[in-house]
Amino acid sequence: MITTPIVNTQIFQKLKPVLTEAAELLKQAATTESPITIRNHGDCDGYCGGLAMEEALIQLSRGRSVNRISLRAPNYSIGEAASDIRGQRSPRYYGKKGIILLIDDGSTEGDVPGLDLLNIYGVPSIVVDHHPASQEGTRTVYINPYLVGGNGDFTAGMLGVELARMIYPILNVEHLPALSGVGDKVKGSDFEAYLSVAEKHGYTKDTLHKLYLSLDYLASFRREPTTVLRELLLGTKDKQERMIGLIFPIAHRLVEQRLAAVRRLANITEAKGRCVARLEINGFMDNNGFPAAGRSVGLLYEDLKDKEPIVLGVGGSLLIIRGRLPLTINKLVEELRLAFPDSQINGGGHEVAGTIWFIPADKPRIVGYVENLLGIPK
Repeated sequence: MITTPIVNTQIFQKLKPVLTEAAELLKQAATTESPITIRNHGDCDGYCGGLAMEEALIQLSRGRSVNRISLRAPNYSIGEAASDIRGQRSPRYYGKKGIILLIDDGSTEGDVPGLDLLNIYGVPSIVVDHHPASQEGTRTVYINPYLVGGNGDFTAGMLGVELARMIYPILNVEHLPALSGVGDKVKGSDFEAYLSVAEKHGYTKDTLHKLYLSLDYLASFRREPTTVLRELLLGTKDKQERMIGLIFPIAHRLVEQRLAAVRRLANITEAKGRCVARLEINGFMDNNGFPAAGRSVGLLYEDLKDKEPIVLGVGGSLLIIRGRLPLTINKLVEELRLAFPDSQINGGGHEVAGTIWFIPADKPRIVGYVENLLGIPK
């Protein structure tokens, strides 16, 4: 076990006891060929942690009992839990007790039913996440910077890579913590420290951005291109450079086209001294499209960032939010549930980024409530 982290941060030291506990559980499962299912969020941060963990566990178990699946939506549903329980009860595991590992997921209200179902079946769960921590739901080991006074700037990818190195001394992952930070657009001294390490290994911030955008493009495919994703993140520098040379120009061109479109289509106003932009996203909801709707809203937010904007991406049954609201997005979800108890409100996110779902018929009053909260003129 590697006991020295890539970057020896205060968050790592405070979380070291639970990281060690998780590492021991996963090592035991891997060496006894017990089933391990990794569920990572299907974005850059999730893939950085998920692929590093998969690589470490494959090396330790020779790949006989490790299965990784990416999550499109950032929550672990009862359906996904039921599927994992069925997979772990396969006859090929001879009744061995397995583990579910969630990365960049597992802290929202939407995760609670899935986690509780695992508990009913006696399946241990390890959650590695950096969304605001929840005390609801049953987790065997819970690794989250919020639990030790941190915040979302210490990404799940950073935690996942450090945990992976505690399990097996895998190489060529020193750039992944910084890449996860680039993907999640975090700030702070911990990110800068990881960025410095990545640069020493030949990954400039510009290279990491190109790597992130290439990964984001591949992750948009309906069926995950697993082999190509693994090579992009964990392959040789020569292979990575050739893949970036192929994929990045395609992704960059599509992003530039989408940015021009959202600039043209957004309705930008001023409310309570803040720049507020509204974007109808139904036209960006193609399942095979890139950038996805959430990324499209994010592009507009980044474009207006100097104005400290709030950007609302309005869909038929969801509201994507970027920017700092008068209250947290999780608190807004609670408030909406009280105001509209039968609208099936669900969602959450980080302090400045999240998504709220509701029944389509109630779109006018849900969106109207939020716009009224922000002081947007009718």
